Amino acid sequence: MLPELIRHLGSVHPKLKCLRFSLPSMCDDGVFREYDESWEDMKNEEAFAIAESLHELQFIQMAGRCLSNKGGFAIIKGCPHLEFLDISKCCDVDVDDKVRARFSKIKYSSVSCYPNDIDRTK
Repeated sequence: MLPELIRHLGSVHPKLKCLRFSLPSMCDDGVFREYDESWEDMKNEEAFAIAESLHELQFIQMAGRCLSNKGGFAIIKGCPHLEFLDISKCCDVDVDDKVRARFSKIKYSSVSCYPNDIDRTK
């Protein structure tokens, strides 16, 4: 339901600059991984909806949501004006050199699930 709401928001407010989620995540990955073969796409639905429909965003805070590297990369590519991205405590974000390189283009980014994760301000 939330991805459809995000797409609708993009259609009625295409110049939206700020998006903040304050909903608890429905990410019980143990259940979904066992029973759903399309887990990768399912957990990134919100990120894909943002990337597809809200290209003018400068500020995104969606800590604790279902997301993987694929979803994070989609947001960065789809939102070229992004200055702030908080995807801390998102399930399945694996911080590696590729993630660090892509997130270095953003003025402020926070990806903190594990001790070696990014929390950086320029």
